[in-house]
Amino acid sequence: MCYLRILSPLKEIPVSIDQRFSWFLHGGIHPNSKSGAAFRELVEAGIKPESIWHLDLNGNNKLIGIFRVLSRLPWVTGLIIQKIKVFRYIDLAALQVLIGYAAYKRFFLENSKLKPVIISDISPTLHMQWSAALSVNSEVLWWQDDYHHFEGFSEENYLPYTCDFAIVLNEHGYKTVKSQSPEAKIFRRKPTNVFPLRKIPNNPKIGMATNVLFEATPAQLEIVKELKERLSASEIFLRLHPNSKLHSAKSLPKWLCIAKKRETLEGFAQRIDLVIVGNTAAQLKLLCLSVPVLHVTLFDNFGSDLYQYCRLGFSYGVEDLGKLNMEDVHKFYSEKFKSRSLEEYVNIQSEVNELKALPIFF
Repeated sequence: MCYLRILSPLKEIPVSIDQRFSWFLHGGIHPNSKSGAAFRELVEAGIKPESIWHLDLNGNNKLIGIFRVLSRLPWVTGLIIQKIKVFRYIDLAALQVLIGYAAYKRFFLENSKLKPVIISDISPTLHMQWSAALSVNSEVLWWQDDYHHFEGFSEENYLPYTCDFAIVLNEHGYKTVKSQSPEAKIFRRKPTNVFPLRKIPNNPKIGMATNVLFEATPAQLEIVKELKERLSASEIFLRLHPNSKLHSAKSLPKWLCIAKKRETLEGFAQRIDLVIVGNTAAQLKLLCLSVPVLHVTLFDNFGSDLYQYCRLGFSYGVEDLGKLNMEDVHKFYSEKFKSRSLEEYVNIQSEVNELKALPIFF
């Protein structure tokens, strides 16, 4: 069965697509998704919603997915036979990526007017789409969703390919696009408001926001329990990553209250006074929403302060739970927190066209 994974990209690619679509957005458009935010802002900017294809139109029926795979089996078989000398020396993951790339290349050739919208973070599927679209000279739009995507942060978060259009959040994103794709037409997303940081009350409601790697293992739950006791909290409100598999988990401790999957970050922020975070970009967005954060380096293998928010003076972080002291947290946010620097970091200082100018180019 493990060999069937090489065909998994095929089940999401439409067999045929209505020619009214001009944009290809790989993701759902529910309120709590990155692709949903992109869809809404593009529509607000003047692009017709019926011109944007998105994953919610694809159908999640397993039979439909099986049909898409089966309809492409003759082509895949021919591809493997043709490239057998290459494929026999690579692992299953690499084979999956190559088949996905070839399938998307074929798809964009058949639908030459489609422009894929590539949203950071860049998943393997988006790598397949992006490289395939460029290989057939399709125009690509890169949509910056998180503030940490910029040249110099890491190879993983730097633009791996060129783009024709870019929608950016902050100055780092803008400079990254200018350096990688100097000819790209660049537009700005809505400015990010940084609200005054709220004061942490004596008995704060404690939240926790996780990345997709949080799996509620016994070791992770033991850390959360220790944090709960050190913060004198009776319960912790847990906001899982939208793609987490734990949303329907039944075996978690009763004191761990899981937020609804479709609750927005804004809604979650209104319910808590202090939020525990690991290496998740949500911490910066929560700070902008006025919620103090406590960065703990124990929930994944990325090490301490992956996104550099502690070093920049935005987040309070601790590596050793034995040294966690609420007085230090209060002191940091009352004396050391760099509100003005945060506002500059999450926005653009250069002159960039607003997103509403985008439709004039199409």
